[in-house]
Amino acid sequence: EAMALVIPIITTKVAGIPEVIEHNTNGVLIPSANGRAISKAVIELINNQQLRLKIRDNALQTVKLNFNLTRFAEQINSIYDNFNNEETVNRQE
Repeated sequence: EAMALVIPIITTKVAGIPEVIEHNTNGVLIPSANGRAISKAVIELINNQQLRLKIRDNALQTVKLNFNLTRFAEQINSIYDNFNNEETVNRQE
């Protein structure tokens, strides 16, 4: 949501987040439970306008390319297609 609002994000390297966020490209990745890392990242974004703008712009592009309604519908259709194909194979066996 922050990416869609063109806000540079700082997030932790947990679960599937690193699959979406590329460090210093469309967000800042930090280790979880690390107060120093978040402080350092915040200060870096405050002081480095070029990096802040790059992350902001790339984050918006990430959202537009990967998290739009068309892409979501394609993914849902793919899930249904895979399910239907599995059901067809199971019936034939």
